[in-house]
Amino acid sequence: LGPVLDLYTGVGLFAMALAAQGIGPITAVEGDTVAAEDLEANARAFGQRLQPVHASVEEFLADIPRPSAETVIVDPPRSGMSRTAIERLVAAQPGRLIYVGCDVATLARDVGKFSRAGYAVRHLEAFDFFPNTPHVEILATLDLTNAARQ
Repeated sequence: LGPVLDLYTGVGLFAMALAAQGIGPITAVEGDTVAAEDLEANARAFGQRLQPVHASVEEFLADIPRPSAETVIVDPPRSGMSRTAIERLVAAQPGRLIYVGCDVATLARDVGKFSRAGYAVRHLEAFDFFPNTPHVEILATLDLTNAARQ
C-alpha cells in the first residue's frame, strides 16, 4: 500500500484498521470538529503510524501540493467530493484511489471525473449493510494508468 492518505476519515475507521495491521504511515484527514477530536483520541494507540489532521480535505490538499501517499482512501459524504478536492487529488497523482461511497449517483459522477483524468477502475463492489432499504455502500478501486503518470 505504501504511505496512505485517508480523506473524510471521520473517527478513523479505515485508518485504524490499516494501522492495526501494521500498515503505515497513515495520514487521516477530517474536517468535522467532533469527529476530528474522536479521531485524535483513537489515533493515540497507534503512535507515529497514524497521524490525525483536523482540516477540510480541500484545505489539506491545498497545503500539501503533492502528498507522498501512494494510496488514497476517500469516504466522502453522500454529496460526494467537491470539484476542488477532485482537482487537487488528481494533481497529486496517487497511484491508487480507494473510493467508498454511500450514493451510487455521486460515486459514478466522481469516478467518471477520475477516469477522465487517467484512472482506471480495477475493482467495484457493493455492500448491502442496510437490508430492506435503498441504501448501499460501494467500494471502487482505481489505479493511475501509466499513460497518465507525469
